[in-house]
Amino acid sequence: MKNLPRPERYYTRSALVLNPADGTCATTTVGLVGLHIVQKTLTRPQWIWSSFEHVDTVPPAKPGSPGTFVFNDGSPTAMPAENPFPLDPLTLPTPAPFNVQRIKPIHPSTQATNLAYQQALANAGSIWRFYELVMTQWPLRPNMPQLPGTIANTFPGSGGGSDATVFANTTMETFDQERVRTGCMACHTLTKQDSDFVWSLAVNAFAPPTPSISVTGGRAGRKSVEELKRLLQSTHPARRKRK
Repeated sequence: MKNLPRPERYYTRSALVLNPADGTCATTTVGLVGLHIVQKTLTRPQWIWSSFEHVDTVPPAKPGSPGTFVFNDGSPTAMPAENPFPLDPLTLPTPAPFNVQRIKPIHPSTQATNLAYQQALANAGSIWRFYELVMTQWPLRPNMPQLPGTIANTFPGSGGGSDATVFANTTMETFDQERVRTGCMACHTLTKQDSDFVWSLAVNAFAPPTPSISVTGGRAGRKSVEELKRLLQSTHPARRKRK
């Protein structure tokens, strides 16, 4: 948090942070600068993808935006054309700091939504008033689970000039702001078959318990439910007392 200009405006938590130089960890207060929220619905089985940032992260996507931000010092120095960090974030030496820029503007309707919610959250004294929605991407045609999440089937996508607005998070997708093909749905559609569009389901989901008790229909299902009922009755203290 020592590098944040106004730390009181951030959602914070204590975390163990690894020092790549000596391999030690230290308890540090960290601030949230960006996050994704995804939701699967009955009519949008390809999920709805939303991304949020702190309002102090980078300047708006327009020339001459004043002020100092967390990832931009307000100078005219442009963002590098390519990511100077290697894939391994712990590789040393650490590249020198650089300015991060928002390449595409937030959609006007999204900005209006932000204003309404920020005002309501300010009235409630919530720390979340300092965060903003930067984009939402969703399937254009509902109730069509067979469609992939490619750009032709999404908004923002390839049609109607929708690429003119933001489709990437500057804190986590800094160098993926130029092409909608590197956006949420075009990327996650690659994992549709293995983990239902979201890698974390396959990586982090709990394994099914074994042995499992089936609750499906039919004779086998009814028998399993009856066995479960008897088991619960036999282990419940009140049931044992009645015997």
